[in-house]
Amino acid sequence: MKQQILMKEQELQKSQEELAKMKRELSSKSSLVLDKEKSIMMLKDEIEALTNDYPQDNNESYAVFQQKAMVIKFRELAEKGIEPSSRQWDVLDNIFESFFKQFRLSLEKNSKLNENEYRICMLVWLGFVPNQMKILMGMSSSNISNIRKRLSKKLFDREMTTSKFDDEIRKIRVED
Repeated sequence: MKQQILMKEQELQKSQEELAKMKRELSSKSSLVLDKEKSIMMLKDEIEALTNDYPQDNNESYAVFQQKAMVIKFRELAEKGIEPSSRQWDVLDNIFESFFKQFRLSLEKNSKLNENEYRICMLVWLGFVPNQMKILMGMSSSNISNIRKRLSKKLFDREMTTSKFDDEIRKIRVED
């Protein structure tokens, strides 16, 4: 009987120790939850401040905000050597075209461009350099260079160096 009592007391002590451990873990997790909730509130405040800086009812400002964010994202991808997903391209294309409606029209006044040609022109206009373009487009440097040379003839009706082509693309005005 004494042995049974001793075993039950040991079991009780072990259960109490486990309960104390679980309470400490719970307290630690509660602290983490509070920290996360504070972080979430701070992020919500930051988002609200950004939204106030770039109000959605002002389409032009909001589009500039979106466009800058996507350009930054594309620069980060290029820096990391990562090709954007088709979804990321679609977002950049849509934002760019919604804000700079005249860009494609200016480019295609004499001939239609395929997707790669248009994207290279867009990247050039946004200030991306050939090394960034090759990563983003998933092409070799020579492919990027050859496309730009062909585009100089197609768009400007004359052969020119790739740097001269880039200068001409960047001169395109996109005001409505």
